[in-house]
Amino acid sequence: MCYFLLKISSPPEFEFLIFHTRTYERECTQKESPTKVGDSCLVEHTQQINQLYSADDRNKTADLNPIRDLLDKRQELSDQIEQMEQEKTAIEQQVKLQMQDAAYGTAPGYKVSWVSSESKRVDSQRLQKEQPDIFNQYSKNVSSRRFTIVHAA
Repeated sequence: MCYFLLKISSPPEFEFLIFHTRTYERECTQKESPTKVGDSCLVEHTQQINQLYSADDRNKTADLNPIRDLLDKRQELSDQIEQMEQEKTAIEQQVKLQMQDAAYGTAPGYKVSWVSSESKRVDSQRLQKEQPDIFNQYSKNVSSRRFTIVHAA
């Protein structure tokens, strides 16, 4: 099921809801599994939520008790993902040990590459220190809201 919740408190939010409800009906209702990772419906709804609530109210704290079960489920998934990432890394280390200095490896159904690459990047800290005018001339401010959940056992 593809859905999103929205608290309407002003006319622009109402217009936003109408527009995106139509988008939802057009794009999401015909999908088999709209909650899979990378699904455009999920991506769009995340962008919509971020756009709708782009500013925060630092004097406000939301009561999340009604969705505590969702937070517990998310923590469980995070723990599983972390364990899987560690297993994946251990397997990748074994593959690299098997490859040694080879750039490529093969096995039935697999092509593996472990190639060197180089790139140039600007050392922004050094540039800011040594050439602050140039740093400021080519810098831009980017605003976003950081979303984190900390499990306090």
